[in-house]
Amino acid sequence: MTIKKPEKQRKWRTWLPILLFMAGFGSVYLGWKGEMLALIYVGLLPIGLAVAWWGVEAIRTKTSSYIGGDQDSSISYSYVGLAAAADGVLLVLVGILAAGFGVVGLLGFQEKLLAFINQHPGPAIIAGGVGALAFGSTLALGTTEDRRSFWSVLASLPERLVGGLLLILGLLGVLVGSLELISPRHFQLLLSAVRDTLLPGY
Repeated sequence: MTIKKPEKQRKWRTWLPILLFMAGFGSVYLGWKGEMLALIYVGLLPIGLAVAWWGVEAIRTKTSSYIGGDQDSSISYSYVGLAAAADGVLLVLVGILAAGFGVVGLLGFQEKLLAFINQHPGPAIIAGGVGALAFGSTLALGTTEDRRSFWSVLASLPERLVGGLLLILGLLGVLVGSLELISPRHFQLLLSAVRDTLLPGY
């Protein structure tokens, strides 16, 4: 009994998010075909929950894997350790955004949300920065397959460089977004200085 119980828990954790994702996808598809926005918004809720669930599992287990392609050729790649945790953070963020967009759509708060972001862009900038940091980390650290041989490491160098650039941009995003929350006046001064540098005369 002590051996079978964890196995049942693992199966439950595996199938529930898949069922949620399928149910949400079905709702989004029906809403799109029937031009019913409410169904699309409803479908985003279980989709977001499923994606966030997978992200939490990736962070908890420090492993994540993907399989893509078709019947003739398939591509699989996996992350372990810090790269998997970063991938999990990205999935959690995407899941929260998807579910949040569904809630906002159902409540009809789209215009209010856009107005809030326009007046207080800090949280949105921070979220984008965290996403860039997470995605950049997965690219910079690479997949398990990237470390199988010298040539695979060499071939993955462009992606790792892009990942490094995203890490820098993500860190800047978090710092700039935090500045808007702490001192909106200095944030506006920074925007003005950047605009004057990039677009003089405007």
